[in-house]
Amino acid sequence: MTCFSSDARLLGAETTLTSLSEESVLLAEQVRPQGLEQSPVLLQQHTGEQMETLRRETTSVLRCLSRAGLIILAMLLATAPALAAEVMVAVPDEINWVDVPGLPGIKVARLQGNPALRGPFTLRVKFPSNYRGMPHSHSDDRTVTVISGTWAEGFGTQFDPEKATAMPPGTFLIVPADQMHFDLVGAEETIVQISGTGPSKTTYFNPADDPANKQKQ
Repeated sequence: MTCFSSDARLLGAETTLTSLSEESVLLAEQVRPQGLEQSPVLLQQHTGEQMETLRRETTSVLRCLSRAGLIILAMLLATAPALAAEVMVAVPDEINWVDVPGLPGIKVARLQGNPALRGPFTLRVKFPSNYRGMPHSHSDDRTVTVISGTWAEGFGTQFDPEKATAMPPGTFLIVPADQMHFDLVGAEETIVQISGTGPSKTTYFNPADDPANKQKQ
């Protein structure tokens, strides 16, 4: 995979943070108490009441500066994901396929993100011929694009191949979150690309069909 860094968002974030820093300084100047720049000798001449006023005004300045610091920190946290983003190109020959535990014959390539973590993800999944996926649902909306082979999808809690729709390469499909569905593959290996938002959870209508449960047996 080839990656290219981008500085455009970083420049924009630096400009925003500089502006916030200047605003915090102006705010401090506006509420600066009278007498902060006096010499120690003159400060000693203040009465108890004047010193108490000075203490309150100084505390006010520190609080204002503290708020400005929190604003800047919030901006840093908000822009961190954007600064980390970069252009990515996945060339087919460089895609890394790995086996899926509990699902013999299925291989997956993670192109973006991670289904187990928060945020968008994109997977490319390779299914063996004659694969059958029992009724299940996902906790997030899924989009599916058929890359090669023939993918078939049916909806409902009962596995019924006659109710499945065959989808040739190039087909695009949206499966809403919590929508029960089942999958089929024809006589040839089939590759589909799946995108969703993590953390994602898969729930089988019949728990006995869950590969995770089969591994425990």
